[in-house]
Amino acid sequence: MKKKNQKISASNQPAQVQIATDTQDNLSKCPISPFNSNQLTISTLEIKYHNAIKDVLKATSKLTAELNIQLEQVYSAHTSMTAFLYPNSGKYRLVIANVLYDFLYYIDDIFGEDIEVAEDEKRPSMAEMMQIWKTGKINEDAVEYTSSPKVKNIYNALLWIRTKLVQSSEPAFFKKLSKLLFEHLKEQLEPKDFNTVEEYIMLRRRFGGMYPVVFLVEYCNNRYLAADTLAQLPSLQKAIDACADIGGLSNDVFSYPKESHSKFNLINSYLVVDPKMTLKEAVQNSINVVNDCHFEFDQAIKQLQVEIKTLSKEEQVTVLQFADGLEDIVSASYHWQFVTERFRHDNHILEDLKYNSNYTFNAKIKNLIPSIKKHA
Repeated sequence: MKKKNQKISASNQPAQVQIATDTQDNLSKCPISPFNSNQLTISTLEIKYHNAIKDVLKATSKLTAELNIQLEQVYSAHTSMTAFLYPNSGKYRLVIANVLYDFLYYIDDIFGEDIEVAEDEKRPSMAEMMQIWKTGKINEDAVEYTSSPKVKNIYNALLWIRTKLVQSSEPAFFKKLSKLLFEHLKEQLEPKDFNTVEEYIMLRRRFGGMYPVVFLVEYCNNRYLAADTLAQLPSLQKAIDACADIGGLSNDVFSYPKESHSKFNLINSYLVVDPKMTLKEAVQNSINVVNDCHFEFDQAIKQLQVEIKTLSKEEQVTVLQFADGLEDIVSASYHWQFVTERFRHDNHILEDLKYNSNYTFNAKIKNLIPSIKKHA
């Protein structure tokens, strides 16, 4: 595997459009891809999903339609995600989490790090969003609120989500989630550049929003880690970081067809850092990185079983439930991305993600797919 800390020089950094051109040329020469999703070790994990998934999808779809944060062309393909991430959540909490994810998807699909926005189009203001989150009030005189329907939708939905979370979670958790959520939004709306693949991976943790995903396990379980838990359990932080990397970087592989133009993708980060690298090498390196993260995650979970012995019995139960939630996220990082139609493409780099692939699902999931599409 190529070293992750290779640096970009000013003379060899390709233009963003060149990535897409080179990628399409490579893909057109490879009608049958040598890569398959089962080369990811997370593909061996047990598939899990919430048993009330259809009810959750119906409720979420109704709410997000009322909040005007549905994009018809993509909405039906992603709304089922939280049912795989948090299979043991209470239904009410899962719906709230699902609306939050649909909100973040709406922003990403319109203003994400790889989306070109017209110069005269108003973007949501980070300062205004933070003020809404802090005070529970919208400044209806804000220029972007009065002139952009998209931004107005974002501000109104943000207030709704904030209200629900304040009502249904502990203050300390809301404060923690607030910090993580706005770190994510800042990185998403104002992306930084990178010079090495390792730098990209660290950026991906933040602009990809995986830390809010991870800590929403506490909310969905309605069981919260003590303030000093991470300080006492170094292996838990390692597991969290590895889980975040697995979620974000595996998504870079699964979503590559829709991101092949962008340098904000693990595969393309290799091509940016080393323009002489082939797409095949970049894909293999990316698969290797995700598998390395999975190995690191498993090692951290094993070490956690030793470290928690210093905690009280009640704290041990809380930590183990949280760790189980991390394992659910790692499993979902494969199974939801494989089940959803969002990432399927007839020219995918993964052969079994092509529309015409002969794939089969677990019988229960296979029968569930029409329901997901129908109610999304």
